[in-house]
Amino acid sequence: MNNRIFSHKAVILLALLLSAASCKKVQTTSPLRKDIQQSVFANGFLEFDNQYTIAANAAGILYGQIVKEGDSVSAKQMIAHINSNSQESQVQQSTFVYKNAEQNALSNSAQLAQIEQQILQASSQLNQDKTNYQRYSELIATNSVSKQDYENAKLQYTNSLHNLDILQKKYTDTKTSLQLNANTSNSELKSQRAILDNYKAQADGAGVVIAVYRKNGEVLKIGDPIALIGNGSYIIKLYISEDDIVKVSLGQKISVHLNTYTDQVFWATVTKIYPGFDNDQQSYTIEAKFDQLPPKMFSGTQLQGNIQTGVIRNALVIPAAYLQKNNIVQLKDGSVKTVSIGAKDDHWVQILSGLSENDVLNAPKN
Repeated sequence: MNNRIFSHKAVILLALLLSAASCKKVQTTSPLRKDIQQSVFANGFLEFDNQYTIAANAAGILYGQIVKEGDSVSAKQMIAHINSNSQESQVQQSTFVYKNAEQNALSNSAQLAQIEQQILQASSQLNQDKTNYQRYSELIATNSVSKQDYENAKLQYTNSLHNLDILQKKYTDTKTSLQLNANTSNSELKSQRAILDNYKAQADGAGVVIAVYRKNGEVLKIGDPIALIGNGSYIIKLYISEDDIVKVSLGQKISVHLNTYTDQVFWATVTKIYPGFDNDQQSYTIEAKFDQLPPKMFSGTQLQGNIQTGVIRNALVIPAAYLQKNNIVQLKDGSVKTVSIGAKDDHWVQILSGLSENDVLNAPKN
């Protein structure tokens, strides 16, 4: 009795298994003709149209850093300071030297006033000697004075004239020299102030703080980045391989997949193609702009793009899911075949050779 029950159950189980196997049909498809979009794949990221790094222009210790990521900054806004005690002393010293030189270059300065006084005395002496010389010139005509006395009066007048000329030139040269010294001191002061400005980290233009690289108390070298600022609209930067760059042109459409919106596709347009090869990335670089902006964007967001480069009309295609590794497909009879493929996208693969529209393919087993 027990054996009959067991046999009956075995028959039922076998029937169920056969029924399940028959219900699980293998999915099949055949190649078909359709238009397929050619595209170039590229990786990239988002960044602001205008983006710049605030870097240290002097070595020292950072302090006064108060901005953080996401803060808005205005043009010339102070971002941080670098310790500059020694340079501030240089500015103070240069300020003192310039003010002293500026005072000396004034018309009423002590040096110029002294020479002016000497010129006044020399002018007075010249007038006296000129009058005396003229008087002796009249007397010598009537032989009323000796020739020696006349010559002495003439010599005295000539010397006074020469002395006044020397003093006047001395005044001009001294004034020029003092003014030159003041100008030189002013230039030195400006130079020292410019150096002091290097100890100030400030925003070149209005924008948003994208990243802060240094904290208060850190020791900086010249060129060390302090913060990254961005403004303007967002642009897409994409890296293109050497094999594909010749296929890319301005105005082509791009389907963009942002890592922040994994289930959405955004469209963009190629706006710029960089002429040079980027050795760091080992690729060429292009820029694009969104046709319609995503709801939220963040500088540095990674993305992938498919640049539409053309359409192949009436191409023989199969679903991309039916193509296995090494370009192998499985026929309905279970045999496999290697095919030659052309263009492909997320859904379709172009078959250049190896299949016809009459072939039937099995879907790959999971």
